[in-house]
Amino acid sequence: MPAPWYRRTETLITHSLGQDGWYLHQILSRQQLIKQRQIYLLLIAAICVVILSLGMFMVLSLSRTINQPVARIQKKIDKIAHGDFTRDTSIEWEHELGDIGKGIDRLAFDVVNLMEKRIDDEKEKKDLEYQILQSQINPHFLYNTLNSINWMATIQGSPGIAEMTTALARLLRQVSKGSSSMITLEEELALVKDYFLIQQYRYGGGITIEYEIESQELYQCLIHRFSLQPIVENALFHGIEPKGSTGKILVKAWTDTGEGKKDLRISITDNGVGMSREAIEKVLEQKPAKKSADFFRQVGIANVNQRIRHQFGGSYGISIDSQASTPP
Repeated sequence: MPAPWYRRTETLITHSLGQDGWYLHQILSRQQLIKQRQIYLLLIAAICVVILSLGMFMVLSLSRTINQPVARIQKKIDKIAHGDFTRDTSIEWEHELGDIGKGIDRLAFDVVNLMEKRIDDEKEKKDLEYQILQSQINPHFLYNTLNSINWMATIQGSPGIAEMTTALARLLRQVSKGSSSMITLEEELALVKDYFLIQQYRYGGGITIEYEIESQELYQCLIHRFSLQPIVENALFHGIEPKGSTGKILVKAWTDTGEGKKDLRISITDNGVGMSREAIEKVLEQKPAKKSADFFRQVGIANVNQRIRHQFGGSYGISIDSQASTPP
């Protein structure tokens, strides 16, 4: 009786060993091949699951470390755009995006400080202007009185009194006329001349003043009203008067064309006793008095310095240089 016949399928796998004529052969049955294929498929599936898991983990991690912080930073920027400048410590993380959050908080803080400083500067500017306006008076009755004194002094042959009352009348008119804070250099020098004329009678003619103006064009330059008179007054009362002898004041004006711009420079020099560094700092930094019966004492050097800085910027203003003079 012949032996039973069955069909057997086998697979030959050949792999070259890299040398001529040398090969590695393996014969696998169908069952073995299917089993290895299943193992490979399981391995591939496991690799895919691991890759997908890592991908999901990376997506969640990026969302937590990048997307969410960026969204919170954008939300903070939107708040700043709508006027909310409060500090948000929740965006100050300990990584690179946290540095951006800290920078945004610092920027918001600086903006608030800048706005507050701007408001304070505007308020201080308005206060300075108000002090000028508050000190102005209606001098109609004074004009009439001074005109009467002038007329009487002329009749009685006292030209000095007539000249002084005329200068005082012009000075009071300058104090009270108009609300403009800027006048020409020519007008300001006229005010200084009237003020100094009155002081000359007070000091018995022992003081003199000279003017050196670089060109006629400078007379039309605009400067703050009552910006030179307080400096001349300071030179008289704190420079020349303590000296106890005659004194001289020199007013110079010239054009400075340095640094690509054209500025008006004015210097007022006296040959008085000089000022210490502490006194200079006190004069420049002293706040203007809120109430004062003396208009010219109220509109002092500190007031003038602040008005100039508010109008033209911090690089402008008054500087004082002094040295002690030798005894007369």
